[in-house]
Amino acid sequence: MTQSDIIQTILKDSNYHLDLFHASEIQSLRQRIEGNQKTPITYCSIRGKAVQLKPEELIRQLYVERVLNQYHYPRERVRFEHLVNFGREKKRADIVILDKDRADTPYQIFRYKTSPFKAGMS
Repeated sequence: MTQSDIIQTILKDSNYHLDLFHASEIQSLRQRIEGNQKTPITYCSIRGKAVQLKPEELIRQLYVERVLNQYHYPRERVRFEHLVNFGREKKRADIVILDKDRADTPYQIFRYKTSPFKAGMS
């Protein structure tokens, strides 16, 4: 398998889309993918370890690189699958940026869904 089609192979049976990402962001991730077509992996700079790239994780890695490189949030403020209060309910947000002055308070919340909407930021 060539690296040029690995991302499409990972996403082929999912409803995730790459429409919100620039070609340069997709190419940057493509170059960091290792492993084989059954178990593609990449290094996660937030977790500090290699992770297997399934569709949701691939989208998460694209977003986190944007958060770090384009929006310039520091790694120590980024959390994955972080519990957030929504009224009386607690739900896990895909990516949370914590407030710089109150480390336990979400500042930005990212949730992405597959269908019927395309992946997006909230």
